[in-house]
Amino acid sequence: MSVRTYHKDWEIGKMGFKKIKGLDYYKYKEEVRKRQKEAGKEIGSKNLKKYNEQKMNETKEKVYKAIEELKAKNEKVTIMKVKELAKVSKTSASKYIKQAKEEGII
Repeated sequence: MSVRTYHKDWEIGKMGFKKIKGLDYYKYKEEVRKRQKEAGKEIGSKNLKKYNEQKMNETKEKVYKAIEELKAKNEKVTIMKVKELAKVSKTSASKYIKQAKEEGII
């Protein structure tokens, strides 16, 4: 058997909160609910950011494919043509066409 020594990290729980000590049952339950709510918000915002980034990347890919398709047909790249081909909003088409111009794709 090994001898365990005290370590300061043992005072921090899995979610980064300090361990709960010295509270009666009702205050303990109240504290747990508060921490769960706080942790849920943090996790939710991380998942939402990840989802939004994924959707933006998918939209950008669709627009860039539409641009390549129009270039292959020697057609003029316009917002409306890209919008129809990529099946994205006018705002997204405009945004990514501008980005493509800055990157030298168009």
